[in-house]
Amino acid sequence: IALHLYDGFVTVIPIHRGYDVDTPRPSGNGGGGKQPPKGMAASLTTKPFGDAFHTRIEQRTVLSMTFLKTHPTRSTYIPQLALLYQDARGFQHVISHGIELSKKCMVLYGSTAAANADSQNVIEIDGKPAASVMPPPGEQLKKSRIEGGSAMLVSVPPAKTAGGGTKATALGGVLILGQRQITYHSTAE
Repeated sequence: IALHLYDGFVTVIPIHRGYDVDTPRPSGNGGGGKQPPKGMAASLTTKPFGDAFHTRIEQRTVLSMTFLKTHPTRSTYIPQLALLYQDARGFQHVISHGIELSKKCMVLYGSTAAANADSQNVIEIDGKPAASVMPPPGEQLKKSRIEGGSAMLVSVPPAKTAGGGTKATALGGVLILGQRQITYHSTAE
């Protein structure tokens, strides 16, 4: 979950993927709830959210935010947050930044460095290495001077080809909803 509560800051609240609402919790009445399946107890957590953290961004007047959708099996990218913002001259732009959850920081647009550079600190989710790198510059989202009355971003999943596969990109795009038009921008453009 990403929140823009103050100008120049984004608050991120990580969601635990292994959280199960039916998992027994320690309480005064003896727990209750279903028992987790065998072998699943280690991957489940009793808290739905991780610790919130604040990260600084260059964009001060943020109008809308959305996470870019990724291909479920192909993406090794850290979560990408798309921002619709207005600059000091009144022009509106769209840009995406990565959110590195293990280091509790934001990786700004243009950075292609690995988020988890040290191999000793690799996080695993469901037995697979977690996303650890920023997309290459050709797959990062950045559009300048879009329609002036734009107010909302809507995330769109990656396109599929006729054969059931996906295009070369593992990230989707965004719909930009404006006063007079709706525009689609893809990370593959």
